[in-house]
Amino acid sequence: MTSVADQIAGPSIAGNDSARATAAAPAISLPVAATERELRLDLFRGLALWLIFIDHLPPNILTWFTIRNYGFSDATEIFIFISAIPRHSSTAAPCSSAGLSWRRRAS
Repeated sequence: MTSVADQIAGPSIAGNDSARATAAAPAISLPVAATERELRLDLFRGLALWLIFIDHLPPNILTWFTIRNYGFSDATEIFIFISAIPRHSSTAAPCSSAGLSWRRRAS
């Protein structure tokens, strides 16, 4: 009797000779994204993470130059905004092709 694990990993060492004679299952391949990552988004997301880290340090010369000292928000809002861009771009095309849109249709 074979199990699902035997089909993926191949027969066990302690198995019988007939199980050893079967060919190992092909390797499992994971799906690859159709598009490449947007490296500019990763750059600014990483910069926002560094600014969040610096904001949590005790007051020193680095904390004088962070965003929270010059506005109403800090780098957390930037990180959340930039993280939402790939989410929108991955769902915008399927939703628009299905006829779903956040825009109001002209009447």
